[in-house]
Amino acid sequence: MKRRNLFYLLLAVITLNLHQKKCFGQASTYLLDISKSKLFWQGTKTVGSKHTGTILFKAGSLSTDAGGKFNTGNFIMDMNSISSNDHQQKKDNQEVDEQLKGESFFSVAGYPTSAINVIRIDATGTPDQYKVTGNLTIRNITRQITFNAVIKQAVNRVKATAEFTIDRIKFGIHEKPNPNIMWSLQNAILSDDIPIRLNLEFVKN
Repeated sequence: MKRRNLFYLLLAVITLNLHQKKCFGQASTYLLDISKSKLFWQGTKTVGSKHTGTILFKAGSLSTDAGGKFNTGNFIMDMNSISSNDHQQKKDNQEVDEQLKGESFFSVAGYPTSAINVIRIDATGTPDQYKVTGNLTIRNITRQITFNAVIKQAVNRVKATAEFTIDRIKFGIHEKPNPNIMWSLQNAILSDDIPIRLNLEFVKN
């Protein structure tokens, strides 16, 4: 009799556990597919042309809570991969890339990676649209950013797109101070705003 009662007790515990998992679910992690994800940037001037290009990711992830709601994420950008594409000639693009990697801009030798640490993802009430809050780190300088994103979930995969703008001055992205008047003019014509666009794809871990 005691064995039968013990059996039923164990059965009840297992059934309850399965019911809780079904009702409450489990937290999930989606890993960034770096082969299908890119950051697109644009450098503009108050006078003259603009530069456009991409940055690749080294790693990234997007997480959900036990209820299946997106809540956090982490992304690491490979600054050595920064590449411009607005010139027709490859060598012209390479010259821009070398400038961007130099000490006056992203100083890639000392800061080979940048990062986005997403600390909050809030639904907006519109399907697949979210308000994202996180910390962006460039050149070891961290600033909080907030932007809107479209996040679409399919079976074991997630696709996300987002756009936002950063102020380059706040991240130390500018020419080194120089008493030469030409430096002042050159830095002045560069727009402080850098528009950013994210195209991201994830695979469930």
